[in-house]
Amino acid sequence: MTKRVGLVAFLVVSTVCAALVSLLIGAREMGFEATVRAVRDGIMLVFSDTAEQSEASSDEAKIIAQLRVPRTLLGLLVGAALGTCLLYTSDAADDLLC
Repeated sequence: MTKRVGLVAFLVVSTVCAALVSLLIGAREMGFEATVRAVRDGIMLVFSDTAEQSEASSDEAKIIAQLRVPRTLLGLLVGAALGTCLLYTSDAADDLLC
């Protein structure tokens, strides 16, 4: 049981790290601090009114909110779907259900 908990913890940490790397990598280079700032501004950009968006948003925040976050979420969803399909088509499903 402890091996399974350790494996799940490792997989969760790996997924979070991969998602952060996905936010950092793109055609336009941004440093770590600029990316964190852009993520914060991008979240505010998504949940604010359109009048506030035009005056308070930077180019980096737009890139994060409109390109990199959707790309990261899509990658996570596709990975989860493929993992689920693999689980239910393999013998591992029999081991987990018994």
